[in-house]
Amino acid sequence: MSNILQPFRGPLQAGLMGVGFAVSITAVQGSDKAWSFWMHEHRWPALVDFMGRTIFEGQALGGGDPVVLYLLAALIGYYLAWKNGPAGRFYRHRSLLGFVAVSAACWGLGIVHALKWAVGRARPFEVLFTGAPFTAWHDIGPHFVTEGIYHGSFPSGHTAQAALLLTLAYVLAAGAEHRAGLRPAAWLWTAVCLLFTTAMGAARVMALSHWLTDVIAGLFFTWIGIHASYHWILKVPAQVSFFRKTGRWPQAPEAWELRLSAWLLGTLAGFSMAVLGARALFRPGEALLGLLLPAGTGLLIVCFNRCRKLRKKALREMEGQTT
Repeated sequence: MSNILQPFRGPLQAGLMGVGFAVSITAVQGSDKAWSFWMHEHRWPALVDFMGRTIFEGQALGGGDPVVLYLLAALIGYYLAWKNGPAGRFYRHRSLLGFVAVSAACWGLGIVHALKWAVGRARPFEVLFTGAPFTAWHDIGPHFVTEGIYHGSFPSGHTAQAALLLTLAYVLAAGAEHRAGLRPAAWLWTAVCLLFTTAMGAARVMALSHWLTDVIAGLFFTWIGIHASYHWILKVPAQVSFFRKTGRWPQAPEAWELRLSAWLLGTLAGFSMAVLGARALFRPGEALLGLLLPAGTGLLIVCFNRCRKLRKKALREMEGQTT
């Protein structure tokens, strides 16, 4: 039965994620402001402090630091896998490490900032203390990129960062067909990651840095992006199957996953620029920035086409063999 269902697992799981996002954000959005302020009033100072600090700013170990260290280790392993080739110890994990790298760049960083700049939602502390207007997650907020690039509240970057630990669950799942013990380990790690991501999101709401809907979006947008990278963009299960049959990965341009990440980031940047350009046309005194609309649209089209061509070239041998 598992073999029969295998081709449908990716779409079914993605559909469930979409339903989970829709149900969660619909249930919260009507009380987003009230519940977010309630969580701040009943905050846990120890949790807020732990999740907000980082060793990379000279502070004590914080909640996000294990994620950053995990991603750095994966990136180093990915570099060594390409540098040393089949003779190296990391070569057998090359596709999986590339998947982690793409997920981190595009879904932990790219999509978050593209939406922050495009949506421009005010953060809770601004609404509470400076009189900034509260806007729903699906509305365009008051902030514009000329006022500073880190203003946007939607979605939560810290939550998206924490959700990147889910990539390890997919790595474990990739080997589950050959090592039975990895399947329960993948499910257990998924549960741990969801609890950790929930704690990170709750801490950000308690700190008045984000609304509850920002947190929900940070989790689901990142998770759906990870899922899409694994099943469709990089086709990791098919690459792993190819490796187990042939003892090597499909022939591809060097470090093609990082190059794909760069073009995907360009695609997201083009989207954000196009939205900002459209917004600028309706802002007094900033109509000149409306030029971002055609420039962003052009960048989006060019980068997306480069993504498509690079991916096709990288997976050509594998798809030619499996079809």
